[in-house]
Amino acid sequence: MSMQETTHTDGLIAKQVALLNEFASVANILRGVAAVLWLPGMHQRFDGKPRAVNARRRPLAVAMEVTDSGGLSLSGAVSRPKEGRMRYDALFRYEFTQPMMADARGETLSARNVVIAHRGLNLLTALVRFGKRLQSMRSPWHFAHPRHPEFLVPFNPGEEVLDDAKLSELAAEMSPELWETYRSLLAQELVDRKTMPGTVLVNSRIVPDEIIEKAVEQVAGFEDYSPVLGLPQWNPIAALHEMPNPAAAILSRRGIESVETTDQATLENVADEFRKVVLLGERLADEEIFDALLNPGSPVRCAAGVDGIAVDRVIAAMRLAAGHSRARGEATNDDLLKAARNPSGPLYLSQLSATQIVLAEDLMQLPAPYCGNFLPQLDWAPRSRNPVTVT
Repeated sequence: MSMQETTHTDGLIAKQVALLNEFASVANILRGVAAVLWLPGMHQRFDGKPRAVNARRRPLAVAMEVTDSGGLSLSGAVSRPKEGRMRYDALFRYEFTQPMMADARGETLSARNVVIAHRGLNLLTALVRFGKRLQSMRSPWHFAHPRHPEFLVPFNPGEEVLDDAKLSELAAEMSPELWETYRSLLAQELVDRKTMPGTVLVNSRIVPDEIIEKAVEQVAGFEDYSPVLGLPQWNPIAALHEMPNPAAAILSRRGIESVETTDQATLENVADEFRKVVLLGERLADEEIFDALLNPGSPVRCAAGVDGIAVDRVIAAMRLAAGHSRARGEATNDDLLKAARNPSGPLYLSQLSATQIVLAEDLMQLPAPYCGNFLPQLDWAPRSRNPVTVT
């Protein structure tokens, strides 16, 4: 192992140890709680669109469960077509209270398995933060039911078959008084005629069971992972309303000691340079530039923001404002536009899985046609001693 790899694995192990020390203070109130996220699978990406079921290259559900004994079970499972159902089976399980080692075996995770190591650290971080929130709450926390991918059945246009009983039951659950109205809405919302030209995708929740089973057996179905995607991040729009102030550097380079005594022509040249180096310089009012020049230690405030400018310019400015954060490379153009239009909310990365904090027992209640063991059974053991590596 190279020195660079050693440094990286040492950093992962050190972070785990620090998190385990924090976890110790919240372990008791987190028993039975799990954190879960999805990975798209080897050499795959989530792109926000329904994806055809591939029996070999499957997305991976990674979960960290706080066990009854206060341990941390880090596991991964995939669903595959089997006997007309999408059956989950565990691929790995590690005891994450055991610090990682580079050459670990058995129930201890190898720090060289960097993808799973990073995801384990992310899940443990989420659990620790949630535990600290629980400690400060005065009322009980009500856990949301886990979100799962949705199975879609393809039909030729005009040949789609809906299950009236399923449709009516779903509508009645939403509103017993207005079930007829909701039944009509669900028949539209759960039928996708636009995503794939020449194919109608119908959510399995309103498709007859025998047709679902046939689609699974023939590996003809599709899956919508959008319910589990949308990783929240800091919204870069904030950095386009308050931007770093380049005044000190500009004035120093020009040898200007006092803005108030500088002639108008020089000030106009300074303002032109100022607009070029600030992310959203063309949106600054003259007064905002002058105020920034007089207060070089304060941020540049831009009241106009991105309102009313071209979409391409908004996207470019948002991506630059993201700096070196994950959002700069992972956010889609649409993600950035949505965030710019909702400055009070986060930026959601639609191609990355959100981390859900749920009750572990709820992860065993899978929506049809999914079944099996989302979390490993107590007697689970790996089929071989070779560690699972995900890239």
